[in-house]
Amino acid sequence: MFGCALWTLWSKRNKIVHERKQKSGKDISDTIGWYLRELDDMEKESFRSCSGIVARNAHGEVLVSRAVFHPNVGSPFAAEAIACLWTVKTSTKIGWSKVIIEGNALTIIKKCQSDQIDRSKIGVHIRDIHQISQQFRWIRFKHTNNVANQLAHVLANISLKREEPTYMYGGVPYFTVRRMEAERQREPD
Repeated sequence: MFGCALWTLWSKRNKIVHERKQKSGKDISDTIGWYLRELDDMEKESFRSCSGIVARNAHGEVLVSRAVFHPNVGSPFAAEAIACLWTVKTSTKIGWSKVIIEGNALTIIKKCQSDQIDRSKIGVHIRDIHQISQQFRWIRFKHTNNVANQLAHVLANISLKREEPTYMYGGVPYFTVRRMEAERQREPD
């Protein structure tokens, strides 16, 4: 706020010196207030993300579904890395010792598979994934296409619109049931 006030005062001072335009204290105060409201509105609207997590058994049955909100996500890559991190965290909390983590972001999957230190902007999330992954007896990161990931995508999108996080054992929220049934019909026997 202090920086905004200084910037506004400096700007108004330049108008007086260079353009000979005089502004009242009320005008300056209104400009500062308007600018601060714009910053608040921008902050509320941007950088919001939601991850949909769907855990299935070997038969394709949903064991756990979860939608997790993430404030202040800097990029789509960061959102994908955070989704993978929450999947790993959820798996450890449930107590699974062997897991396959599937995702449709090939870059994130490759970074999770790699033993190299990641120095990118999402490196902190990748390091967290690697550290938590040591708790499993066996873990594998696998790339999957978008079609196989549709239920998680629908769960995330609808939860974000409804602004409702979810966590369910043995199924999915009612608003994603139709998607789950459509996936079952497409799966070969």
